[in-house]
Amino acid sequence: MHIVNCEFMMSRHNNVVFDRTTKQSLSGLSSAANALTDGNITSCISILSTSSNSYIQIGNESLIVITGVYLFFEDTSPPNGIHKLYCSNTSDSWADGIVLYNAEYHNNDTDVFAVCKYIIYIPPILYGNSNIDLCEIEIGGCPYGKYGDSCKLTCPENCIGLCDLDTGKCLLGCTVGWRGEKCDRECASGYFGFNCAYLCETCLNQSCDIFEGNCRVGCNHEYSGRKCDTPVSAESLTLIKFSFFMGGFASMLGIILIILTVVIARRRIMKKQESRKRIDNSHSNSNEQHYDDIMKMESVSTYQDLSKQTVTVSSDYDQINNAYTNQ
Repeated sequence: MHIVNCEFMMSRHNNVVFDRTTKQSLSGLSSAANALTDGNITSCISILSTSSNSYIQIGNESLIVITGVYLFFEDTSPPNGIHKLYCSNTSDSWADGIVLYNAEYHNNDTDVFAVCKYIIYIPPILYGNSNIDLCEIEIGGCPYGKYGDSCKLTCPENCIGLCDLDTGKCLLGCTVGWRGEKCDRECASGYFGFNCAYLCETCLNQSCDIFEGNCRVGCNHEYSGRKCDTPVSAESLTLIKFSFFMGGFASMLGIILIILTVVIARRRIMKKQESRKRIDNSHSNSNEQHYDDIMKMESVSTYQDLSKQTVTVSSDYDQINNAYTNQ
């Protein structure tokens, strides 16, 4: 058996519908439609009769990025008539789908790029004894959010939607606050928003956050607001200046009051310390005087006791002498 193929775009990417779910709405079909996604281009199905409502659907709820579509036919039955191929996000419907192909069979390359969940093939209307032997439907591309060889790499996290399936470059730009081909660099100072396209020129020093453009350190002259995007009238500007002056004056006055309070409190503490010191010294002197008095009193008492003892001894001695004389 010789197989011919209808190529709508050459692609180096995976067959993203390999072994995917298939379903058909055909009255004359020789075998199940899942043979069209089994990866074997020699296992074909014969479409024997068709109508305006005949179709074959491939896919599920997962989004795929399509860069190529391949239809393989058996050459013994040339695929005459108009072949239609749709990319749709609604099961069993192609009314709002993207047309990938709508023409007779040809073997020329056609650029294709789409994102959807389902591929719907509508065969030509068959008349008489004609039939179509369709062997395989392959969809080149990657699952949504993947790129690279065999779709193993993940698109940069700051991409808006898609990335190039070969390079990973962001195709639809960057999310807020990021820039670069792969959206891997923050906005330069003074810029913010999608693709860093906005300049926070009215912010003081052009300093703003990279996401919403809110000014970090205030506004330039004659502007106000979080983004410093509200012009200030001359009257309001005068009032603001006066408010700044009064605020500065109040701040200075507050600082002076704090300093005075600290000085007064320190003086009070020092006075209390000096008073305690004088009281302690007075108590110390009083204790020393009391000790001297006690010592003096003890000395006098001891002297008196000794004098009494001396008198007693003298009296005893006189009595002994008198007794000896009388003998």
